[in-house]
Amino acid sequence: MVLECLPFAQSHSADNLVSGLRSAFDDFEIAHSVHLIVRDNAANIVKAMRVGGWNNVGCFLHGLHLVAVNSLKSKTSMGATWWETRVPPLFQMGGHNMPCSPHFFLFRFCI
Repeated sequence: MVLECLPFAQSHSADNLVSGLRSAFDDFEIAHSVHLIVRDNAANIVKAMRVGGWNNVGCFLHGLHLVAVNSLKSKTSMGATWWETRVPPLFQMGGHNMPCSPHFFLFRFCI
């Protein structure tokens, strides 16, 4: 469940992430009710989960998306990537430093 989505102007260090998460949990009065956090595998968020003492698990679909995107970007024998020549530009305009692949949209709408 997504409770809140706000800009995070601070450095994304583990300590700052812990502080931000604790603040959000307190704002919603759910600090005692958080049983599991699904996260990506970035080192800073993995460390934040450890520092915060929260039960957590990496997101399977995030990992699968990274595998799909990286495999689509592999070089072909002609020198151009399959990604550049076959995927419509709409799917290449992802935000947050991550291209959005058709696979990602499929997963997002199927969940």
